[in-house]
Amino acid sequence: NLLNEAMLCALRNNREIITKNDLEFILNRIYAGWQTKENKYSDDIIERIVIHEMGHAIVGFLSRDHSKLTKIVLNLWSPKSPGYTIFENSDEDSNIYTKNGLFTHLMVLLSGRIAEEVFYGYSVTTGARQDLEQAFSLAKNMILNYGMGKQNIYPDMSDHSKYLIDQEVNKLLMMANDHARIIILDAKALIIDTSNILKSEKLLKPESIVEMIDRKYPEIWNKYDIKSRYLE
Repeated sequence: NLLNEAMLCALRNNREIITKNDLEFILNRIYAGWQTKENKYSDDIIERIVIHEMGHAIVGFLSRDHSKLTKIVLNLWSPKSPGYTIFENSDEDSNIYTKNGLFTHLMVLLSGRIAEEVFYGYSVTTGARQDLEQAFSLAKNMILNYGMGKQNIYPDMSDHSKYLIDQEVNKLLMMANDHARIIILDAKALIIDTSNILKSEKLLKPESIVEMIDRKYPEIWNKYDIKSRYLE
């Protein structure tokens, strides 16, 4: 089905050979949906969408305990997801996760909103709604179901028990927020440069981020020891 749709895409563009770009285009449609008209966002909103996604991407990219970055996409033909970031999904340990891995994912979930705050102050968009819902749900599971807080809590439905749970969840979220903010501030110039590529090309792969760091920000490799992951 993928190749068939890619073939039709090529034919619509008066070509007889399927290219990698055709496959990428169809995959993006499958992943994020498609509508016949492009969303008419203002330039300002598009900038914010791009910064939001680069926040997710760069925090995940620079975090060793997170799954590897695959690509970032700006797809204004999507009805609900004009920008999205994809990380590898490893099936090997899909039922067992480490605390570090889950905490890093919390950071990534929060980092889109944090990037908006860093670049635009508190004039943020509504784009983080689903991210925040997922982050709260994950933090609650880490505390309540996985015993990953500073103390084990055995809920008994009392007000005191609910208070302890809320306190632990809030501490975990604030800690993830602070760690992600540090990374975004460290990589602010990198985010600006890579955002320009994403806005222009509509697609950004990790190889482009590696190249950008090599060329302009080699100090990042010294602080975040993750380069070898993307050279494997």
